[in-house]
Amino acid sequence: MNNNEREQQEYRERLQQHVAGTYRSLRFILVVIGFAFPPFLYLLGRFWYGIPIQGSMSAYYWAESPSDGPIRSLVASYLSGTPFPLAQLEGAPMRSWFVGLLFVLGIFLYVYKGFSDTENRLLNVAGITALGVALVPMGWNCGDKCQSMSILGNEITLHGTFAITAFFSMAAVALWCAKDTLHGIPEPLKGQKGQIDDYSMIAFGFGWFLRLIIGIIDFLVPILEPIVVAFRKIMHFEDLSMTQITRQHYLGRYYVTGVLMVTFPLLAFIATLFLNAQNEFVFFLEMLGIWAFATYWMIKSMELEFSQNEIHTLEKKSQLPPNPPKITGSGNGSKKTSDVLGVA
Repeated sequence: MNNNEREQQEYRERLQQHVAGTYRSLRFILVVIGFAFPPFLYLLGRFWYGIPIQGSMSAYYWAESPSDGPIRSLVASYLSGTPFPLAQLEGAPMRSWFVGLLFVLGIFLYVYKGFSDTENRLLNVAGITALGVALVPMGWNCGDKCQSMSILGNEITLHGTFAITAFFSMAAVALWCAKDTLHGIPEPLKGQKGQIDDYSMIAFGFGWFLRLIIGIIDFLVPILEPIVVAFRKIMHFEDLSMTQITRQHYLGRYYVTGVLMVTFPLLAFIATLFLNAQNEFVFFLEMLGIWAFATYWMIKSMELEFSQNEIHTLEKKSQLPPNPPKITGSGNGSKKTSDVLGVA
């Protein structure tokens, strides 16, 4: 291999790692925000703003602070009399956090390119409706004047419709599209059994928690997977079962996360109807639904890290200029993006 070929190979590998690393980072942020979103709302609201736990996550859009939380009170007393005192709380202080985190989730879901056209459309729908949840808040103290429509005697709001659509779109990705990346998974050697789950990319000290979540999912696989398979047969859908053990292992996990992303939001909706109000139980069900969403992205990250399918796909599809530029670690003399891509 001459110097020019070696440079082309190095350029190809670094470009592939750059693109794959970008998608890996997108999935990582979806996992972190998905798991952290519900407890973050509660902990920040309770201990900083003094807001008790709300009857749903959406209620944090409107929740007002009756008084400072214990941590904010301590900080306020420490800064009192300094040039940097804490400002007086007004309105709904958690609104910015709630809307901001939903915007991050929605935008990331929209920009993430699905492996197939169907997956990409579903992710786009999930992203747009997540933005809708943030932009169209739930009704608050509006009584009979709340904007809603009656379906089977139940009042359905646009906010709730966006939320259910976002969950169902992600559930459809898990149930119908997740298998698209499974075909390139190799069967691990005997010494590699049990090593297909790599937590190193997303653990950061929370490996025990992620292993607990995966353990629960694996426990539910033999319970829920036959139900999904039977339903697909009844509906005359394509049989997605795979003979390769590792692929079927991941497929069962995706089935479980998809079912949970449908089940928990529906239970929250039913609980709201029967209780005729929202309470902590509804918040808990919504949290489990979002954790199912985060678990899907965690499993997808581990699957693609194990199979390296992103790298393999990029190897097949990458088209490089005949004489790629040299890539150096220094920023001095670096080429413009248009030069690197061969665009005038």
